[in-house]
Amino acid sequence: MPELIAVAAAGARPESPVEPVIGRADYFLFFDARGDFVRAQPNPHRDLEQGSGQSVARMLIDAGARAVLGGNVGPKAALALRGAGVSVSCPHEGPARDAVARFLAVERELPGA
Repeated sequence: MPELIAVAAAGARPESPVEPVIGRADYFLFFDARGDFVRAQPNPHRDLEQGSGQSVARMLIDAGARAVLGGNVGPKAALALRGAGVSVSCPHEGPARDAVARFLAVERELPGA
């Protein structure tokens, strides 16, 4: 089970909606393995013309994320995240807190969880 879950979100609160594209998210909300909100981090890479997904992937890896949730993740960002052992779970929508709860429910149902 992941220790830190990052959710691409449109705002800094757990009730903020999940963003459709992780590289363009306004914020990343971090939750612990119990689904409790830990912190919000603004996305400094959202306005890059190119490479925002890869820059975000590096930022999330460095922040200690073990799972990333969002509406969609680009292929280069997904490759970087998965290459670092980070689980990528898409698509999600609705409030970030609800996306984490759904993700954790599925994780608990997997064999070996």
